[in-house]
Amino acid sequence: MISKQTIEAKIVPVLNEKLGCQKTPDHVKNRVKTLRGRYQSILEMIFGVFKSRFTIFKSAPPFPIKTQVELVLACAGLHNFLCKECRSDEFPIESEDGEFEDEKNDDEPGNQTQEQQ
Repeated sequence: MISKQTIEAKIVPVLNEKLGCQKTPDHVKNRVKTLRGRYQSILEMIFGVFKSRFTIFKSAPPFPIKTQVELVLACAGLHNFLCKECRSDEFPIESEDGEFEDEKNDDEPGNQTQEQQ
């Protein structure tokens, strides 16, 4: 948390100069609290999506913090790519024998190419 001295000495004077206003330290502190709460709820929503989509986030990963940061960024990129490029964001369901559900019906006539028929 930012101390009251930091707000009064460093933040408020710069804001007042840049914005051409006379905000008080209490006003700035209340605004920071409001924005912090808003962004905290957004971050919690994002990690909720991540936990439902990427199972590695369901428990604390046993990796160093740098690796965890890179993992979050990689999953965010993958999530954005899938949302943009894929018609369906569902992954094929893998059965216990290692086959995907879509592969099981390849022998049926409707699922074969003309060359296979």
